[in-house]
Amino acid sequence: MVIRFSTAAGGTYSFGVYLVAYSSPTIRNSAITGTTNSIFNDSFRFAKVADTALGGAVGGTGVFTCIGVYDTAFARLRTSCV
Repeated sequence: MVIRFSTAAGGTYSFGVYLVAYSSPTIRNSAITGTTNSIFNDSFRFAKVADTALGGAVGGTGVFTCIGVYDTAFARLRTSCV
């Protein structure tokens, strides 16, 4: 799975990307925004994120590996996407 642009805002829960069902996606060259979470990994697996802007926190039970990931203020995020 490759995701390019994703935005979710408003409502009770707004996720840019919500991962389920034991998926292990790779997200590259994207801009992802979510009021609740930019990415929520509820899959107990690994999500790889590279060269991507995140507008909102990441969360869930899965593990993130992030390279070249930054927030909307262009502050670099750690390899765990936080």
